[in-house]
Order: sequence, then C-alpha cells, then structure tokens
Amino acid sequence: MFKQVSLAVASIMVLSACASKNSVNESSLEMSKANEMSSVDGRNVGMMDASIDVETQELREDMAAQVGDRIFFDFDSASLSAEARATLNAIADYIVTSDGVDTVTIEGHCDERGTREYNLALGDRRAVSIKKYLVGLGVDASQISTISYGKDKPAYQGHTAESWAKNRRGVIVLN
Repeated sequence: MFKQVSLAVASIMVLSACASKNSVNESSLEMSKANEMSSVDGRNVGMMDASIDVETQELREDMAAQVGDRIFFDFDSASLSAEARATLNAIADYIVTSDGVDTVTIEGHCDERGTREYNLALGDRRAVSIKKYLVGLGVDASQISTISYGKDKPAYQGHTAESWAKNRRGVIVLN
C-alpha cells in the first residue's frame, strides 16, 4: 500500500513539473529583469526596484556615475575622511540642483566583525554623520531619512581586510 501511494505521489509530481515547464509568462520575465543589478563602472548602484519609476532609477545611476553614491569609513568609526567629505560635497550639489530628487535615504553599513547589535548602532552613527554633513551643505533635513543595515547587507563577500574595508560604507539612495 505504501509503495502504491508513493508511486502515485511521484507520478503526480513528475506530471505537474512537466506541465508547468514552459509556462513562463512575460510578467515573470519583466520581474526578473527588474531585479537585475545596475552597475556603473563595475560598482553595484542598487537593485532595480519595481516600486520606483524609471526616472528615479536613471537619477540614481547618473549620480553614481557623475559624483558617486557611497563613501567609506575607517574601522569602528563614523568620522568622515577628507575623501568622503569631497564626495559628499559633490553629492549635496547634485541633490540640490537636480530636478526629480524628492527624498534621499542614507544607508549605514558595517563589516562582518562585531555583534549584530553593535554594528546596527555603528551603521546608524555612520548614516547620521552623513546626514548631518549633507544638511550642513544645504540639503533639506526633511528630505533625508537614515537606516542602518549593520553587517546584514555586505556589498562584498569575503573575510579579508579588503572586503571589510569595502563593506564599511554609507550609501546615498535617491528616492
């Protein structure tokens, strides 16, 4: 009896798998295209987000290509380096002078070392540090929101000093 039930279940599974094999529709193809990574000079500038319009995605890509969309931090620090400040000066100018930029989200990220809680707090300090600097350059504070991902969203995989340095970052996302 068990063999017969098992055989019947296996047969149904095989038949249903064959029946749905060619049922890919256009909307699922569009969704997979929408989830592809955009890249500027080999840097990921964010997931294509189906919830944003094409103009906003183009603004994100343009800003990343023109002035950059991220800065990097030293280990266990939320202080802005001279290089980070120079990038943020250009980003602030881009935000203030570009039509179509409604709001900005600043993401704070950390490397994999440290506890999740500590890295969430450090990522928050990094995002707030960027926000304060941009506000000081004339970006309206009400346009800016911050979020910390801590070590939860690494841009680079690996357990090396190079990977860690690339993951200690702040990312400016136009909305």
